[in-house]
Amino acid sequence: MNALIPIHPQQVKGPFAVLDIGSSKLACLIIEQAADGSLTVLSHAMHASAGIQRGEISDLAEFSATLGKVVEAAERKASLTIKDLHIVMPGGRIASQISRHQLELADSLVGARDIRRLLTKQFQSPLPEGRALIQTEELGYMIDGHHPVRNPKGMRASHLSVDITSLTIDSSAYLNVSEAAEHNHLSLGRLGNAAAASGLSCLTEEERDLGALILDMGGGTTSAALFLHGGIIGLVSVPLGGIQITRDIANILSLSLSDAERLKAMEGSVTPSHGEALGDILAPPPFAARGDNFVPASAPFQMQDLQLSNGEVISRQFLADVIRPRIEEILDLIQKRLEAGGLANHISKRVVLTGGASQLTGMADFVSQYWQRHASLAHPIQVSGLDDTTSGPAYAAPIGMALQLMKIADTPHQSYHPASLSRSPFGRLGLWLRTHL
Repeated sequence: MNALIPIHPQQVKGPFAVLDIGSSKLACLIIEQAADGSLTVLSHAMHASAGIQRGEISDLAEFSATLGKVVEAAERKASLTIKDLHIVMPGGRIASQISRHQLELADSLVGARDIRRLLTKQFQSPLPEGRALIQTEELGYMIDGHHPVRNPKGMRASHLSVDITSLTIDSSAYLNVSEAAEHNHLSLGRLGNAAAASGLSCLTEEERDLGALILDMGGGTTSAALFLHGGIIGLVSVPLGGIQITRDIANILSLSLSDAERLKAMEGSVTPSHGEALGDILAPPPFAARGDNFVPASAPFQMQDLQLSNGEVISRQFLADVIRPRIEEILDLIQKRLEAGGLANHISKRVVLTGGASQLTGMADFVSQYWQRHASLAHPIQVSGLDDTTSGPAYAAPIGMALQLMKIADTPHQSYHPASLSRSPFGRLGLWLRTHL
């Protein structure tokens, strides 16, 4: 499986469904596009994840059953039935690559056919074994090797080239998600990445052009998508997220996972103690041992007490000290992945946080201090019908996926995937006609 299933413009007319696959929850939105192009959320449903670990399907039967339940709940609320399911997910071992393609022009005038022929070269390039292409994005065109332009149509040149970012995932991840959809009598439409999609819902066109880093912190994974010149120039991911923080709290404080999750959501914070923020060295006061491998990141300073479900009492600051080392680890791993991909020098001064785990108290301030860049929580824009549940960072990815579908539908050369048509002589003939005529 090395190709993306084609998306045609007519497939996104009328109400459509977007499913956000997370390690902690599945969320389904049913969205409708108005005549003026605006999007409205008709209904939404959420269900605890099953059969998912760190963003990957671990039990297909459990995952398929949960997928069916959440889609059915959204359909029932919207009083309609959907056939195609578009999915955004954080897993699949996402990888990004930028490639340049060049075309010699038959005459000196750049036409729509020349642009289609140039973009088709990307789909004709072989993919690494076991990889599936899920998204391509043009970063910019060049005429005669220089003069970057946004739209070369109608310009004079002898050669036309384009830089394209490709996002790929493991073919097995693609096939398993498709299989789960088919188990529920649904067709898999487009498959996207959570961080990449969040950039469309939370960043303005100007912000994507000037540069921004989307940090999507989910339940089992954290992904970072780097935007510049209007598109994605790189994407990295690590298999750590909010679930690992919950497990840290459960292990260190001897709580059940459900109690630890509730404590994290209600009282969790990554805010350093006042003493640590000032660089003071404080002697840690006595505290009951929680295991030989645990060392608080800083001395408890805020002495406001929290009573745990097991009857013990801890300071609020101690809870923050339990949470913060895992956040530091995640940010450090993301930084190393960006450096390994040659992307670290392109990070702008703006970091935007999305995903459920990003909502911990003090997260934006902590990321700002850790990376020395301005960081803020993201909220989806350009979509109406959002309520208090769906308007926060946790729903940035599925709403971004909906906007991406509209973008594809409005761009003729992206409305089909040439590689998906090359399996039969008729498919190859159709591709040739669309590309050259």
